Amino acid sequence: MPFSLRLPTFAGGGSQAPSCGRVGYVSEEEMAVLIRIRSLSGQARQLKSELASAEARSDTGLCRELRVRLENLREERRRLEQLREAAWRRKMIALGHLAEDRPAEAQP
Repeated sequence: MPFSLRLPTFAGGGSQAPSCGRVGYVSEEEMAVLIRIRSLSGQARQLKSELASAEARSDTGLCRELRVRLENLREERRRLEQLREAAWRRKMIALGHLAEDRPAEAQP
């Protein structure tokens, strides 16, 4: 069975909100962030492979450069995780599961 990025999404803009149930919906905003995170994961795998090859060749200059690039990807992923959390929070507020004034740190 081929891999598919099609997950149930909640489209904003006047559409009827899904009922509360066991199905977890991913908003379009969350999906966009998740796709970007997945892309970063692929890039990180490639860099780690290149790093292993550079370490095997004892190419310290390339190793240093690849480690910096990996750290940049980690920082970008942390930033995207914050965006994903904010998108999740907006979705939960729109669905009525969270109050708008509820502090972010009090979330599960």
